Formats: sequence, C-alpha cells, structure tokens
Amino acid sequence: MYAAVQRTSWRQFAANWQPIFLLAVALVFVTTAAVAGVAHALVPGLPLAAAVALGALVAPPDPVAATAVAGRLGLPRRMVSLLEGEGLFNDVTAIVLYHVAIAAVVTGTFSWPGGADRVRAVGGGGRHRGAGAGLAGRAADGVAGRRDAAGGGCRCWCRSCRTRWPTSCTALACWPC
Repeated sequence: MYAAVQRTSWRQFAANWQPIFLLAVALVFVTTAAVAGVAHALVPGLPLAAAVALGALVAPPDPVAATAVAGRLGLPRRMVSLLEGEGLFNDVTAIVLYHVAIAAVVTGTFSWPGGADRVRAVGGGGRHRGAGAGLAGRAADGVAGRRDAAGGGCRCWCRSCRTRWPTSCTALACWPC
C-alpha cells in the first residue's frame, strides 16, 4: 500500500475522484451483496450477517495485481490511475463492511440506520487517523530529506518500484536527485 500511495499521481486522483469512489465503494458493496447472496443460498443455516462478512472478505480485488497487469497490457495512464486509486480505497470499504457484519453476527441484530451510522463513524474516524498519519509521515520524510541534503547524501527514486532509497545518485536503478 505504501508503494501504491507513493506512485499515485494526486493530480490525476483529484481529477478522477468520482469514478474512483464509485469503483471503490459501489463495486465493493455490489460484490459483497452478490457473494453474500450466493453463500446464503448455498449453505443451509448460514446467517445472512455471516454471509455478508464472507462477502466483505473476498470483495476487494488485489490492487498490486491489477496495477501489474495494467502495466503489462500498456493501458492508458488514466485507466491505471483509476485502478490504483480504487485499490487504495476498496480495502477500507470492505473492512468497514466486515466490521458492521461481524457486529451484526455477534449481537444477533441489525438495523439499517444503525449500520449506516456505524459505517459513517468508522469511515470518518479512519479518514481522520489516515490524514494524521499522512501528515506525520510527510513531516518525517521532510526531516529525513533535509538530513540527507545536509550530510551530502541523496534520496533517489527506484525506477522499478518508485520508492525512495537513500542511495548514491550514480546507481543505475535510480533517477538523479
């Protein structure tokens, strides 16, 4: 996930936020519902909430695999950006759905208003914690970059995985600083 965040073009993400969130939220909800419906129909005695938990576990696709396949196929950059952006958020959607489904399994009850409130609370809390972690990481990265510049070192970007490595700029796998 860290490498995907580093690789994401935030300009393209901002321009494509609507289809990204449609894919990340609506598609995970639809996949979860489809898997839950099939599991509930095929397994006698399986509670619907447990079937929804199963659906939430298998709903999000692997963003690394999708990006790797997109790179090999030579897909347009906008489509790759959509896949990478969706990959950053579909896991969050599935985790929140799983959390709500497990709460319904444990308590034995579920209400749509209560479930919607729980989704908003968990999603909002995760958004705030993620923003705080991102700001802390950015501050730590800035301190490390200044330390490298002061020590004469250089932080380069690896061409294969696009992560930063404190290494020499003459390395063949890195872009010059």
